[in-house]
Amino acid sequence: MINKFEKLDAWKYSKDLAVDVYKITDNYPKLEIFSLTSQTNRACVSIPANVAEGCSRSSNKDFSHFLEISLGSAFELKTLIEIAFERGYFDSSVKDIIDEKITKCIMLIFGLKRSLNESSK
Repeated sequence: MINKFEKLDAWKYSKDLAVDVYKITDNYPKLEIFSLTSQTNRACVSIPANVAEGCSRSSNKDFSHFLEISLGSAFELKTLIEIAFERGYFDSSVKDIIDEKITKCIMLIFGLKRSLNESSK
């Protein structure tokens, strides 16, 4: 069961989201490399990383805690994308696509969290 997390839609989708976000931040101005680029990349990587780490935990309560962290990172990412958009680092079509992917990612994590809570009852 070591690779159990790799079967989770929440992990797969958030990992793909991270790859997409990296492609966007690759085009940010160099002056942002130690600020907005770095913070955005850390937030997007944190989403699937916490889903995976939560899978390693021995209880649904612990797993659920890591999903909470993952959700926090997703909302952080949404904010960072908004700031980058307002700074003019990409156009509205890119923002709309990424916003939609972040929203889907959040929904998948909420669904996984709900299923964990239901199976604990």
